[in-house]
Amino acid sequence: MNEKELIEILSSKIKLVRSEFNYNQDEMANILGVSKKTIVQIEKERQLASWTIIVTFASLFRDSTIIQRELGEEDIVYFLQTVARKNIDLKDKQKWMNQSLWKVIDERNGYILQRHVITHYYRIINQLGQRLFSSFYKKSAVRHFNEMVKQDLED
Repeated sequence: MNEKELIEILSSKIKLVRSEFNYNQDEMANILGVSKKTIVQIEKERQLASWTIIVTFASLFRDSTIIQRELGEEDIVYFLQTVARKNIDLKDKQKWMNQSLWKVIDERNGYILQRHVITHYYRIINQLGQRLFSSFYKKSAVRHFNEMVKQDLED
């Protein structure tokens, strides 16, 4: 995914997220640091949000179920960093949108080590889906995963 694709995806979600949090257009404009006119233009799909607006929007509303569902990412800031720094290019966007974004690397004793298929970001979650650890570094994630499993076995 690159910046342009992310802008297109999230620009179309601003109105939904605004409604999700019960903000009016004036309040959303104030939160994002733009004019109400800009919000209206984006919501009516007359213009796309700028990269700066999208980064602000996704960061401030990272707890939005709409954004999380759309991106499949719980830590939106890391996702934004990866897109901005690496400009990941997906050839088949539709395929990406229809697949799970988290690949299970290992699963033991109720701990699940996963890798995000786009950002290559690693996380360890429990069976309830609660994140216990996260890192961009595989060695670190594997080490923590093994330590958690070992500690659990010893208890």
